[in-house]
Amino acid sequence: MLRATTFHYPPFVFRNPGAPWSGVEVNILDIIAQSLGLTVTYEPPKDGKLWGFVFPNGSAVGLKADLLFGRSDIGFAS
Repeated sequence: MLRATTFHYPPFVFRNPGAPWSGVEVNILDIIAQSLGLTVTYEPPKDGKLWGFVFPNGSAVGLKADLLFGRSDIGFAS
């Protein structure tokens, strides 16, 4: 399983309530994952801070925090 952090960022990533994640980047990752025999789970950044930031003290927020702290394997939104 591949854990992906992303967020609604048209036309690259779409997140519509009640519908699967979609968009150019989602389609590309789905094709790569399928060729490797992986499934992908998509989640928005845990703290809702979009791309995020890593601070000088080592703390982080957003997509970058999810990657830095091992909550996600890959992150993208163009």
